[in-house]
Amino acid sequence: MFTNSKKPSIRFSKVLDDAKRITMLIGINVMERKFVYKPLTCLTIVLLTIFMSFSIFTVAREAYTSADWKSCLKYCVLVGSGGQCVSRLETGIVKHSNMRRLALFCQLLYAKYEKMGGEYERELGKCVDAVERVIKLIRLGYFVIFASLLGLPIILWLTDGPRYLVLQYHIPGIDPDTNTGFYLTNVVQMVTIVIAGVGLYAGDLYVLIFLIQARLFSLVLKLRVADINALLEPENNKINELAITRELQSIVRWHQLYLKYNDIVNDLTHYVVATQVLTSAMSTTISIFIMLTSEPWPMGYFYLPLSYYSLIVYCILGTQIEYDNDEICYEMYNISWYRMTVNQRKMVRLMIMASQQPKTYKIMSVIPLTVSTALEMTRIIYSLSMMISNTEQSK
Repeated sequence: MFTNSKKPSIRFSKVLDDAKRITMLIGINVMERKFVYKPLTCLTIVLLTIFMSFSIFTVAREAYTSADWKSCLKYCVLVGSGGQCVSRLETGIVKHSNMRRLALFCQLLYAKYEKMGGEYERELGKCVDAVERVIKLIRLGYFVIFASLLGLPIILWLTDGPRYLVLQYHIPGIDPDTNTGFYLTNVVQMVTIVIAGVGLYAGDLYVLIFLIQARLFSLVLKLRVADINALLEPENNKINELAITRELQSIVRWHQLYLKYNDIVNDLTHYVVATQVLTSAMSTTISIFIMLTSEPWPMGYFYLPLSYYSLIVYCILGTQIEYDNDEICYEMYNISWYRMTVNQRKMVRLMIMASQQPKTYKIMSVIPLTVSTALEMTRIIYSLSMMISNTEQSK
């Protein structure tokens, strides 16, 4: 048995509390009943607007004044990250109530099934372990990348090396080639990138927490199947058909709840996931192309990992969800249907048919969200970059 502080429901509530504290840094409290704009919310919107508008201004000015079209691409690299921040902020504001209800629903599931004790409590603990591991990996990845983005320009400046801006945009009316302009631009960009980093991480927290709960449904179903199989064991001289039917109906409702949960999460997160994967693929392609065809660009070595990291993280989780769907289908086949009545077998048959065609998460409802998709996109990005690079070098 777990102590109160280590019970799965308490640990999961703590995960949600930690996520809430992070999102409150950008002015969004997912767990409040009614969304209210706060000073931090307005500051986040202002900084995001500054980033996007100044980036567009810089690209337009460069396209008008520069004869080298490749220099325009350099200013487009992080526009994709801005789009990701916009998608997360919009989802957090527009779909705030849905996110809150889903978080409370997950809390209720943990509280309900941990009361059954034994294996249920242990399996729920494993699910919370998975959530905590993923959050730690995401936090570490963002910290390393954004700390590097902030640290490199500062280190180069302190060592009298070449000057590099943290981000690529310029502020209208301020010349970054002057000392005052360089310092002012970098200060604004540092504040922007800190808010952007927190926003990306905060948005990922809730999306990942909701997606990972597919594992919860898989683990609970496994135990429910074991329970009904125990009722069907030949050792039980007196099989209670009514109890078996009730247990089977409960499993059917659980599977239907899982299908409904998938639909809700997909509707809640599809905009964020599609924006992240597609813009990350674009930024990765641009970064590789610039690094292959242009003069040395140290910041590109940090923009590239950020873009590719954003591309692959959801695809890895999508593969885990596919695995959980397979586990659910496998558990359906594990039901001792041959010891059931005809009507009970019909119920099992319908569940098996539904589990064989799960509603997988897709990018823009077309491309499967899997590691295979990430690898295929990586191959396309590399081939496209090399083709353009060879074309440029042959001129």
